[in-house]
Amino acid sequence: MRQRLKHWLFQRGKNCKHCCLWCEYYDLCRADVLAQNEREENHGKERAGT
Repeated sequence: MRQRLKHWLFQRGKNCKHCCLWCEYYDLCRADVLAQNEREENHGKERAGT
């Protein structure tokens, strides 16, 4: 429950206006947000290395 609350307050994914506490798509949304963050980090590392 704490993870859902943190996700809803600090890592809003896809501009969703629904509360993550009761959302049936929470796991999908969280996975997408984490994957997007990882892609952005890797992209930044690639740009810094060139």
